Amino acid sequence: MIQSFIFSFLIVVIYCFHLNDISSKKLFKGYLQCSRIPLTNANITIYDEEGFTSVTNITDKNGYFEIHIDKQFNNFLNGYFEFYYNCSKYYKNIYLDVKEGRRKNDSNSHHGEQVYDYGILDPAEVDKIKDTID
Repeated sequence: MIQSFIFSFLIVVIYCFHLNDISSKKLFKGYLQCSRIPLTNANITIYDEEGFTSVTNITDKNGYFEIHIDKQFNNFLNGYFEFYYNCSKYYKNIYLDVKEGRRKNDSNSHHGEQVYDYGILDPAEVDKIKDTID
């Protein structure tokens, strides 16, 4: 009887630690394109606000990227993204503030995960739009 009580108590404690562990995770996601064509195998790196700690992921065949950050890296919210924009006439490093993402609830994300969606990142298209406005 006492052994089953202790076992049940341990299961509850482990589950509570599990919930605490996943409660503050962040997901940063978006698409990287060059004039509406997906950029594949591009490195997307997110840095903390000091620029010392980073996490990198690679875009897939659709230009899609996801970067998961655990609760120990909350200072990434004041950080920035860096990616090399390998697009004709635009071969350069691009920097983007993390705060530029749109925070949203995503039913497909893990329990408690905060999602920051950057939509489609396509600096070539932005420059084309600016040229038509000028």
